[in-house]
Amino acid sequence: MTPVEEAFQKAVDRALCRVSQTRLEGLEAAGDVNAARRINRAMAELKKLRGSGQPDYGDRDVALFYTQWYMPQQINIAYSESTRILRECALPGTGQLQLVDLGAGTGAMILGITLAIATQPQNIFPKEIVVHQIDHPVMLELGGDIWDAILKEARRCPSLDGITRVMQRTRSESISSEETHYSPFPRLNDATRWLTAIHVAYEQGNKAINSKFDLLCSYATPHVRIRTVPSFKTSLLNSYLVLEDGPPPVDLCLSGSAQCTTSLRRRFRKRFGDQLSPLAADYLTRSVPWTPIGNDNTPVAETDCWAEAMQDD
Repeated sequence: MTPVEEAFQKAVDRALCRVSQTRLEGLEAAGDVNAARRINRAMAELKKLRGSGQPDYGDRDVALFYTQWYMPQQINIAYSESTRILRECALPGTGQLQLVDLGAGTGAMILGITLAIATQPQNIFPKEIVVHQIDHPVMLELGGDIWDAILKEARRCPSLDGITRVMQRTRSESISSEETHYSPFPRLNDATRWLTAIHVAYEQGNKAINSKFDLLCSYATPHVRIRTVPSFKTSLLNSYLVLEDGPPPVDLCLSGSAQCTTSLRRRFRKRFGDQLSPLAADYLTRSVPWTPIGNDNTPVAETDCWAEAMQDD
C-alpha cells in the first residue's frame, strides 16, 4: 500500500473510533444490564447479513455496530472499484462529478471515491462533487458525523492534503430511501454522473431494490454504474451486464485491520463480559478487518463505464 492509503486508513479508523466512543457513552449510561441487552439485540440483527436478511438499520445501536464492522470493508470495495474505473475512464477536465448512491449507509462510497480521486496519477480534481445519498436517516446521520471526523483527521495530516481538498469540494444531501421513486434530485447535465449501490442486496425486498436502481439509472443516465454484492448474493443482482462467468471479483487495494476501533470494541467486550451473548462476545473480540472474511464474502461487481459519453456530454 502507498503512504497516502495507509494514512487514510488510520484517519478513518481514528474518526470511526472517536464517533463510536461518543455514541457508546450513551449506551453505557443505560446501565450494564440494559446496555448488554441492546448490544446483544444489535448483534442478533447483524447476524441476518450472514444470510440474505436485512437488519433494522433504523435502530441506532444496529447502525453503529454495523458501521464499526463493515464500513472499512466497504470503503475498500468502493475505493478499489473507483480506482479501476478512473484508470480506464479519467475524469473529463475539472468539472463537476455527480454521485447518486443507493443504500449509501454511512458514506463508504463517497469516501472510497474521495481516496481514488485524491490518488490519481493525473492529479485531476473536480471543481465540485455533488453527492445524493439514499438510505435510512439514522445511517445517514451517523455517516455525516463520521465524515466530519475524518475531515478533521485529514486536515491534521500533511500527506492527506489531497483528501482534504476533495472533501472540501464535496456537497452532500441526504435522501430518505422511501423517496427514490420521486426523482428527488436534479440531474446535472454537465457533470460526470455516477450511480452506485455497494452491497445493497437482500432476499426480502430485493425486487424493489432492483427496481429503484433501474429507475435511478433511467433518470440519472449515469456515465458510470457500479453494483457490488458478496459473492454468495450474486443471484440477487439485476445482471444488467451479460457476463459468461458472472460478475468478476473486486481487486481490493487495502488490507490490515482498524486497530483503534478494534480496541474500543474489545473494551466493551471486557466491560460487559458474561452478560453478552456468545455471538456478541465473538464479534466484539475480533479484529475489525479492511477486507471481507471468507470466500463466500468475496466482493463481486457489475460495473460499466461509458467513456465516450463522458467526453461528449
